Amino acid sequence: MSTSLTRNRDFRRLWVSQTLSLFGSGASNLAYPLLVLAMTGSAVHAGIVGTVSGAAAVGCQLPGGGLVDRWNRRRLMLGCQLIRFAAMAAIAAAIMAGDATLWMIIIAATVTAAAGSLFGSAEQAALRHIVTVEQLPQAVSLNEARSHAADLAGPAAGGAMFGAARWLPFGVDALSYAVSVVAVALIRRPLQETRDRVRTKLTAEIGEGIKVVFRDPFLRAVAFIAPPLNVAISCVMFVLIVVLRDQGAPSAAIGSAETAIALGGLAGALLTPFFRRRLRDRTLVVTLCWAMTALVAAMAGLVGTYAVIVPLAFALLLAPASNATIFGYLFATTPDRLQGRVVSTLTLFAGGIQPIAPVAGGVMVQQWGGRVAFIGCAAVLAVGALAATFSNGIRQMRPLTELKDEAESSKETIPRTGGADR
Repeated sequence: MSTSLTRNRDFRRLWVSQTLSLFGSGASNLAYPLLVLAMTGSAVHAGIVGTVSGAAAVGCQLPGGGLVDRWNRRRLMLGCQLIRFAAMAAIAAAIMAGDATLWMIIIAATVTAAAGSLFGSAEQAALRHIVTVEQLPQAVSLNEARSHAADLAGPAAGGAMFGAARWLPFGVDALSYAVSVVAVALIRRPLQETRDRVRTKLTAEIGEGIKVVFRDPFLRAVAFIAPPLNVAISCVMFVLIVVLRDQGAPSAAIGSAETAIALGGLAGALLTPFFRRRLRDRTLVVTLCWAMTALVAAMAGLVGTYAVIVPLAFALLLAPASNATIFGYLFATTPDRLQGRVVSTLTLFAGGIQPIAPVAGGVMVQQWGGRVAFIGCAAVLAVGALAATFSNGIRQMRPLTELKDEAESSKETIPRTGGADR
């Protein structure tokens, strides 16, 4: 964490507490299928838990964004974490008492996923009230770093904890939410601007957020760039597993490959300031999109060797810098009253088609083999890179220092009002 952000106590509290929360979620998410398999022996039942909870998270995106812009963000974040704490504590207690049932697990997983989706939208919308405008990309990259770190440590710890005691991963997850509640409550800054009383329908507000995304050149560009990039990378990850398995790699080697790739993403998040110091924002986005396309295409020539993981690790090394630039600019330029709706709309568009990735990857590998599958994924990435290259919204990106100067100028001319966090 940079020196300037280290000195920001509110950001530090939120970052550390959410790192713990993501770690706990990673542990419990691995424990869910293990628990269901131990209870029922049914892979279908274990899959249902993941499918239902995933659907709940996606289904909450648009209404969640509207609520983030309508309700008090601090109270909303606190409420979400208290709900998640209660759900995990209840599951842990039920397991300890021997009373856990499949329906209880499905309900707990669904509730925590829905509350987590809502919390995530609120946290992102509140970020620009916690850090300065020019620090937004750096804050986004540090948030990505904590996600990659949690992906590395959470599932491994969850498996070990489940082996020691089935209730333990859920108990640790509950504890992480309790820490998050305290951290959010201690944040001193208001997490939103002063708002007028809401009188419109929630559906109308959600519709307004969607319209804003497709009317604004930059937001519209992100809505077209993100989906092909996300679905292609997810497809590559699946194809890689199949390719390694087909060449006889043991499960441990496949797991190690995924760890190496996750380390690439973590390193990329930490190197984001290095990339951003050397390239303008719009140049950075376009360059990284094409670099990711070329690296995935290079994987086609390495099928049959363990070196096939290397280009993907480098591709994910580059991804956080692009994400930090795009979302930092998004948070800086989107009006506060629309932050939740814009973020949730783009999140839905970015990840909405992602569930087709494993199916598409499986079809390509089965029909044409791993080389063609990787080339197909690179072609999808090229669509996103072309959109970035020729998009007016990306070409018109301005330095965040200019936006900071404008924000400071508006503060000088507009008197401050209280009650922003009421």
